[in-house]
Amino acid sequence: AGVDVSYVSPHEAVAGYVLLDLATLEQLWSTTVVCPVRFPYITGYLSFRELPMYAALFEKVREADRIADVLFVDGNGILHPRRAGSASCVGVIFGVPTIGVGKKLLLGQVDLHDIPPAAPREIVHEGEVLGYAMTAGKSNRPFFVSPGHLTSLDDSKQLTQQVLGKTRLPLPIMLADRLSRDIAKEQKS
Repeated sequence: AGVDVSYVSPHEAVAGYVLLDLATLEQLWSTTVVCPVRFPYITGYLSFRELPMYAALFEKVREADRIADVLFVDGNGILHPRRAGSASCVGVIFGVPTIGVGKKLLLGQVDLHDIPPAAPREIVHEGEVLGYAMTAGKSNRPFFVSPGHLTSLDDSKQLTQQVLGKTRLPLPIMLADRLSRDIAKEQKS
């Protein structure tokens, strides 16, 4: 499954959850919640802003008994200055395996020039591999994958490669983003 948050306004947001069959990539189920925003955006502190929204979302997911085996979170896992980005926090708090998918590189060194879709590049910080820079589809803009909770570096790389499609981001993230954006647009009108 993938989760993402889209913002209606500075004070309101939509959290989206899309459950996929990892073998077929078929969408099985989805849901959203509209929530107030109570914390400003501060780089490196995304979990403080989005965890309350994910809490409301997970309440609906649990009630429907639709918890995924692994959750792709739009945000970093251990590829974070405190080794605990929003994907790590979501996993710990809700007790689910998570993989972080970030759009900004917060730390580490990696050659971002011409990354082929089938060849993830290690991101190294202080001698330790914390994640991978990857590309997908026809995009040459990388995204950054790292373990969140109850997943390894290898898990995060392999599972992400399994859900890549023709779009810039992994399919679970792209679908959750599209769902939450569509509902956010409806809320604005």
